[in-house]
Amino acid sequence: MQKPSLTVWTNDNESHDDFFQYAKVDVRAPDTVADAGRSRSHTFKSTLPDDISSVGSIPPVAPTSPISNDSQNPNSPAFKRYRVAAAIFFGISITSALVIIALQAYMYAVINIHKELIPSESKFEEVSIYLALFIFAAVFQVLISAIGLRSQNMLLLGFLCVFYGCMLIYTGIQYEEVHKLVGAILVNGWKRATRATNIATICIIAATMVSQVVLIVYYLKRHVSWFRYKSIGADLLIRRMYLTFQVHRSLLVFGFFFFLAFTIQFIIIMVRDKTSVEFILTVIVIPLTIVLLVLSDLGVGRENLWLTGGCLMVYLGGIAYVLFKMIRLFTKYTSAYNVAVVPGAYFPGRSSLITFGVITLVFLVLIVVAEVVLMCEEGKA
Repeated sequence: MQKPSLTVWTNDNESHDDFFQYAKVDVRAPDTVADAGRSRSHTFKSTLPDDISSVGSIPPVAPTSPISNDSQNPNSPAFKRYRVAAAIFFGISITSALVIIALQAYMYAVINIHKELIPSESKFEEVSIYLALFIFAAVFQVLISAIGLRSQNMLLLGFLCVFYGCMLIYTGIQYEEVHKLVGAILVNGWKRATRATNIATICIIAATMVSQVVLIVYYLKRHVSWFRYKSIGADLLIRRMYLTFQVHRSLLVFGFFFFLAFTIQFIIIMVRDKTSVEFILTVIVIPLTIVLLVLSDLGVGRENLWLTGGCLMVYLGGIAYVLFKMIRLFTKYTSAYNVAVVPGAYFPGRSSLITFGVITLVFLVLIVVAEVVLMCEEGKA
């Protein structure tokens, strides 16, 4: 078998001679008159073996340098920058939570000291719920920060910033309600200090949200985006389904918080009889909600159509339940529990219930949409 050859024509250039000599080529004169314009041609001798089937036995050439893996190498500058930014992010969450808890504890202590001056017990319970929810939210933000940074889930941290925005809205409601109460029972220094504490809470939440958004956009997201790209590849379908799955999981986490807050406020403000059937059933709903969230995430992750469909039906029932409770807050349902003299009249805590009810409905609707999308794409990614 004759070895194949490759003829390459070059112009007169003495600088090429060293290359052709190094490449071990034969130099010959032009064969035809048409080739006379060129000074010479070079025929490369093939290094292929006579038996082309033996090419597979040629060992591969080892790379001259190891492949960079900066996103996962703890000693790389990129990973160190991510670790520093993550530590700052978590430190901001802890500091913010501790300051908020301290401020809310101070307001609760002040109001509790002057409890005898509060015109009604329901008003005291309302303010106590406000403060307790803020403490719960502070602990929740630290927990979500730890989970998001540990799992490098930037979407979850992004939802945390949205959560701060929701709490800012709730802070405005709290400021209005506490301001009315403080103006009625406190004077001089107590009144000014409590008002300043409310304003400080708003400023701390806003500063926390802005600083953590900057860290996510300019530091954390860049590292995690490259890490996710190497983990799941560049397939658009896989990436889209992975994003939908992460959105679904984040909605479950934050939807649980708002539903739990709405339920706790409801049973404290609305249900006065702690031995009633409604109170018992509402309390039972709380642990069942946790089970539902676990099953929902498991069904989506395992692509179990029946489990996901069952959870979807429960979510639709949850939407109807929350919507029913909210509508009845403006009807005779209020006087049925002696929280309003006139049916549908305003009572302490209704603004908070409506706020958390609306946010809960939004999250439930988004969860249903995400589950439908994942069910339609089941088995494709």
